[in-house]
Amino acid sequence: ITLFTGAGISAESGVPTFRGDKGIYTESGKLVELSPMDWFDYNSATFDKTAVKLQNFLGQARSFVENNCDPNEGHTLIAEWQSEVEAKGGTFSVITTNVDNLHERAGSNPIKIHGDLFTDRMIDVAGSRMKMPDVVLFGEAKKRQDDMWDAVKGADVFAVVGSSLSIFGDKHMLCEARERGAKTFEINPNPTGHPHFDVVIAKGAAEGLKEMRSILAA
Repeated sequence: ITLFTGAGISAESGVPTFRGDKGIYTESGKLVELSPMDWFDYNSATFDKTAVKLQNFLGQARSFVENNCDPNEGHTLIAEWQSEVEAKGGTFSVITTNVDNLHERAGSNPIKIHGDLFTDRMIDVAGSRMKMPDVVLFGEAKKRQDDMWDAVKGADVFAVVGSSLSIFGDKHMLCEARERGAKTFEINPNPTGHPHFDVVIAKGAAEGLKEMRSILAA
């Protein structure tokens, strides 16, 4: 079993989304008002002028999640399901675009392809070194791609939970899993309408995961 989780599952814990209607990087959000689109691109000519803003923003995001957000029932159900499958000798992978630590706090060990808000790294800025959370910025490659594709290609069941599949490459995982014969599920209050899903469950993470397990057990 491989689950791919997106911003929707963390939104249920109060973590602001990035690209949704009220996302912090959309026109209706806050971040785009502060700077142009290359704000996150550390390869851009203007990055050295905005690196401190980025460092502060990511630091505030870390503090917000740490102090205001807890794993919800969806995170807990995934962790419990993962433990059950692995205890029986099966393989259960969780791939996520989320950079928070809610999966880990619930007990899962996710493949975090956009990095980790709670791990630091050093970057070069205008000839000096700066520390900031280790999240993928625009212009950078996603992380742990080998682990991600191993989980996708080996899946008998592949489910997308709380993702709009709007980030470049996300749909490729679904297509690859389907082409290799996996049964595919979507759990999303606002379904994407993608034709490669066998089963679409228009519910939040917790209720959707319960329904998915019932279908698989039938």
